[in-house]
This record gives sequence, C-alpha cells and structure tokens, in this order.
Amino acid sequence: MYYISEEGCSYPIRHTKRLGDFVKRTKAREGSRWCVRKRKKIEFMDFLDVYEVVDGKLKKDPTVCHGGWF
Repeated sequence: MYYISEEGCSYPIRHTKRLGDFVKRTKAREGSRWCVRKRKKIEFMDFLDVYEVVDGKLKKDPTVCHGGWF
C-alpha cells in the first residue's frame, strides 16, 4: 500500500496498491509532484519521498525529500 499526498501537504492522502494505479485513477497533471510513503501514520522526523509525473508515470526525484517536524 502507498499513501500519496500533494507536495507540501501531509493530508488529505490517497491510498493505492500500486503507484501506477494512482496516475490512472486521479489523472494527475504532467509535471505535478507528490509525496509518497508506505505507512499511513507520519511520525516525528519522517522523510517523505517526492515523485513527479513524467510521461504518465510517477518517477522518484532522487534530489528532493520532505520531512522533519510533523
């Protein structure tokens, strides 16, 4: 399970079984950025991976992550 929210926001979240399902269901815009995590609950000092929609798929951006003081 993946829990996905817009970049810069922790909630609301959308949960999906596979990352590919998320893009198909939400029709995310090309170039939009999303925070992806595998646990529903965010804990203190968690870091969230940032993914970007590229060619209709979520691709991980290795240079960016969000996290810290949740």
